Amino acid sequence: MIEKIERSIPEKWAVAMKQTGNREMLDKFGEPSMNGLARATGLAPVTVRRLIHGEYTKTGPEPHVIHKVAQALGKKPSLIAKWAGLNGTISEKLYELPPEAAYLTARQQKMVDSFIRDLTEHARLTAAATEEAAESLVLRRPTRVS
Repeated sequence: MIEKIERSIPEKWAVAMKQTGNREMLDKFGEPSMNGLARATGLAPVTVRRLIHGEYTKTGPEPHVIHKVAQALGKKPSLIAKWAGLNGTISEKLYELPPEAAYLTARQQKMVDSFIRDLTEHARLTAAATEEAAESLVLRRPTRVS
């Protein structure tokens, strides 16, 4: 059962949902629905809400979440990441291991997974820190000294 979580949907997201022509993304009144987008993507409603409203952990949403939403909306993942307020980069295609990876033992596969996580952790944390720093800046009008 999909839990029901609704809040206002920012206009760019709502327009994109309507443009798909996918009625599954609309509520019974024909309005864009986060629960509908969740159904269309197979994601949890809370995951969709967090992405749309930029309410995620310091490391940001998982790349597969951005890619699923991008595919459902017919948009590029980089655009969805931007809409979600992410300053970092995201590949237009999810990384796939080469076929030769099938020859790796379970232990070797875990090592490769760990290596990839270590490589990407810095980029994800840097993007989150950059966003946090930008939010903390307060622009002040210069004061005149008389």
